[in-house]
Amino acid sequence: MRKKSLLRRVGILTVLLFGACASNQIERSVSQNGEVQYQLKIVQEDSMLIFVKNQNRGTYQLYYYDNSSYFKAFSQSRPIAPRKPVRPVSPTEPTKPYPEAIVAHEYARGERVSTYRRYISQPVEPIRPVAPKTPVMPKRPQEPQAPTPPVEPKHPGNPPKKPEPPRKPHHMMFEQKNLQLYQSNNSRDNQSTNNGKGNQAPSKGNNGNRGGNSSRVEEERRRQEEAYNRAMQQYERDMRAYETAMRQHQQKMRDYEMAMRHYEEARKTYQQRLRDYEDAKRNFSNVMRQYERDMRDYETAMRKYEEEKRQYQNALRRYEQEYAQYRIDRDAYDLEQRKEAARNRYEQAIRQYDRDLEQYHRNVERYQRDMQRYQDETANYQQALMRYQQNLEQYERALVNYKQSMRSQIQGQRDTLEVTMETLPSGQTNLTFPLEVIDAEYRHPQWRIYAVSDVSVDQLYAIMNMKSFQFRVRNGILGKTEYRKLSKNQEKKLQQNIEKLMNS
Repeated sequence: MRKKSLLRRVGILTVLLFGACASNQIERSVSQNGEVQYQLKIVQEDSMLIFVKNQNRGTYQLYYYDNSSYFKAFSQSRPIAPRKPVRPVSPTEPTKPYPEAIVAHEYARGERVSTYRRYISQPVEPIRPVAPKTPVMPKRPQEPQAPTPPVEPKHPGNPPKKPEPPRKPHHMMFEQKNLQLYQSNNSRDNQSTNNGKGNQAPSKGNNGNRGGNSSRVEEERRRQEEAYNRAMQQYERDMRAYETAMRQHQQKMRDYEMAMRHYEEARKTYQQRLRDYEDAKRNFSNVMRQYERDMRDYETAMRKYEEEKRQYQNALRRYEQEYAQYRIDRDAYDLEQRKEAARNRYEQAIRQYDRDLEQYHRNVERYQRDMQRYQDETANYQQALMRYQQNLEQYERALVNYKQSMRSQIQGQRDTLEVTMETLPSGQTNLTFPLEVIDAEYRHPQWRIYAVSDVSVDQLYAIMNMKSFQFRVRNGILGKTEYRKLSKNQEKKLQQNIEKLMNS
């Protein structure tokens, strides 16, 4: 009952079977009955140590598996299945070849070698004549032309004359002074008039003439002022026209200066072209003499070209005739080459067919012998297969009986896992864990044993303080008796993870 409960609580078989390559890391799992467990695995060679903490109960257990050769192996050998005979393959009759249509008439009566062979040499293609090159007529030189001198730009002339402002009338120029003077004179006249009324000489008629003169003076002033205002308006219009004309004149002057710079450049270019023209005019007679020599050479070359052209046309006619004959010979040669290739393929194929046919007859005889042997082997195979199945059933029953009897024998075995450690500061500690078998698996020629033991907290604290760690199975019943030592890295991780396991 305890073994079954352990298997249900831990499910250790699945862990051991599929976790053989696991590293010493803490894993959390939940058992079938809902209990939380923390597992720490240490793999060493072909064995495994698993420290398990049952979270709900607060207990610790050590699961262990190892390979044991303490128990005798199954002595019987598995029967070997008989080999099924292979059915021979029927030979394929070779296909008789037939000549191609281009040479079929040459083998119409069953000939194996053609008597129509003709040995035609390969024709040589004629070389096409090369047309002569037409001479190039020299170009008549042109008499040099005198360059055209540049035209000097026209000066825009003097700037426009500024208009003169109109002159003010005399009374407007001195109006303020006259007004003051007039007021002072009037005051003196009034005083003299008041003081000497009895001495007044003018009469009534004279007073009327004086009033008429003042009105004419006033009218003359108004006329002069109107004339002055009209003159001022005309002056303002003339000033605006003057300013516009002045701006146009300045723009014309700038354009004139730019045109003069261009004119200077054009004049320098003209002088250079004029010198070139004079040099060309002096050398023109030499150029004309060279042209006349070139024309005489051209006429000679043209006479030679006409002769070469007549020869080329004659050679071209001969070439066309030779090429037409070459095409006829080439077609005949190509046709004969195709026929020869077809003859060779057919005659080679017919010889190969004869050889294949002889081989086919031999293969048929061998196939008949192989079929007779195959039938005999098949009958023997059926009998051997029946014996094999009987032996296999006997072997499997014996193996099952062996496993059942040995497993029940192993279940009753006891052994002890011994752990030897060097602890801090200096000393040695030995821990023993009584192992109880929970399962066994047969792996020829050994048994793989799965066992479990309870672990106390003191033992875990001792492991936390160790410097070295090695373990073995005391009696060798449930594992190997040789000590297996952890590496320094494994020991360090084991110390750290044991503490984590206890604090989980």
